[in-house]
Amino acid sequence: MKKYYLRTLVIFISVLLLMLIVFNLNFVKNLAEILVSNNQVLQAIVNIIAIISGIGGIIIGVASFRISSLEAVKEYFSQGDTAEMKERRKYIYDKVKNGEKIGPDDLNASVVCSYFHFWGLMVKKRYLPISGFLKVLRELRC
Repeated sequence: MKKYYLRTLVIFISVLLLMLIVFNLNFVKNLAEILVSNNQVLQAIVNIIAIISGIGGIIIGVASFRISSLEAVKEYFSQGDTAEMKERRKYIYDKVKNGEKIGPDDLNASVVCSYFHFWGLMVKKRYLPISGFLKVLRELRC
């Protein structure tokens, strides 16, 4: 719910800034007509529009980077739900329940540890919320 309000606030501020830019563009045009000739007025308007479109491009670029990061996270999580990963985790859980030791050359343990290690790195880099990571840790301790 908090993210919804944040998005709404960002959209509202963006629309407000665009309205201010449009109103200021008209003011700049009137001021430019007084100060310089028509050719320079046209050049000033083109420059202002170029600046606005550049800012828009930066905003779209940042948004697309965020979306691609989220898609990468979803793809990563889907790898953890494959049948192969479930079998590997079950193998390790069964060994722990039976009191057997897991050797350093055990492939199943290596794959599962690598998966969760990378998950921890993603939490550290703030690609994932830490709440999901802590939930899994609590489940593993039980």
